[in-house]
Amino acid sequence: MEQSWRDSWQAPDGLSVETLLAALSKVYVLADTSLQTATVVYADSHDWRLYEQGYLFYCQGCCWTLYHRDQKEIPIEQECPELHEICFARDFHPGRLRRLPESFLGIRCLMSLTTVYLEKHEVCLYRADKTMAGRLVFETQQPVGGQRYHLICLSEVSGFSADAAHVRHILAAAGVHRLFHRR
Repeated sequence: MEQSWRDSWQAPDGLSVETLLAALSKVYVLADTSLQTATVVYADSHDWRLYEQGYLFYCQGCCWTLYHRDQKEIPIEQECPELHEICFARDFHPGRLRRLPESFLGIRCLMSLTTVYLEKHEVCLYRADKTMAGRLVFETQQPVGGQRYHLICLSEVSGFSADAAHVRHILAAAGVHRLFHRR
């Protein structure tokens, strides 16, 4: 089923995910995935050229991802060199993941801005008739030496806006704060 939009929410530190899932399970059948963990390194030039153009560029080992913050563009993912002290866009394999950053960076090198440890798991919400009504992703982000953030992303499945409104109500009642809404 097509997803038409996504809400992002910030959960308070004391939120019990189990309590939230129990409230959702009164209305929906929940199917969750196993916990996924990753270490992600965000990179840009010293003067934040990519960020100024709306792009976030990060790597997980040798897998690089470039995406635009407005989410209208499909993220670009590709295996490329590991991020070392000196890494240029020209060091990437030919293609869009090289061409786009190179157009903004010119001769500037990429440098590590921060490392973030991620934990996430996804929960699909099903109605009694086994149709998917939405998807929640619970994510914890911990920048090295920084504050821990607990995020929840709600993706509506097209045609199930009443279900999404109900889930939003449950989130708000649990003290979760909406950050933004994207189409």
